[in-house]
Amino acid sequence: MIDSKTRAELSLALANLIEGRMTNDKFDDLYAECWADSADRAVAMIAEFGHCLYTDVMTYRLEGAHAVDDETREVANRCVLFLRADLEYGWPSPPGTGLQCGVGGLTIFLFLPFGIVLLISAAIFRTAGLLLAGLAVLVVCWFLWKWSRDDATPPWREYWAHGDREAWPFLRLADYHRAVRYARDPIAPDQK
Repeated sequence: MIDSKTRAELSLALANLIEGRMTNDKFDDLYAECWADSADRAVAMIAEFGHCLYTDVMTYRLEGAHAVDDETREVANRCVLFLRADLEYGWPSPPGTGLQCGVGGLTIFLFLPFGIVLLISAAIFRTAGLLLAGLAVLVVCWFLWKWSRDDATPPWREYWAHGDREAWPFLRLADYHRAVRYARDPIAPDQK
């Protein structure tokens, strides 16, 4: 199912978010109200991608220190193009990432601060045991964080095998290249 009106709204909002013309809170409100449960799978998946670009701890724009990197900007631009291309979303549902997200959150908000407290305590009390424990916790944090961000697990490998990963949300690079050509030259190739 293609919901052209909602796709157009999301396309504009995602472009505004990436360019820093919209706050994360405004996008978050639209995500919750309009897109998260959309019957158009492209809207739901691309809105989720946009929702994952920021934290809701504070209100800000994706500019300056909060700007997205070039790779993320490239994916976002493909998303905007896909939403305007009037294609069915062909990817399957992504694998559940609850465990990985939970471990990532625990690592950042619990284990990492604990490791830092151990290192500070080692410096204050000049205790080698605390120093070793703090370093061990930080090493474990690094491994847990790396694992929590790993998209090479078997479920993710199976997911990415359904299409060209470099083309997401397009299923194939050929579809993406066709959409790029069409965006530059709106006369369909068979009409020339």
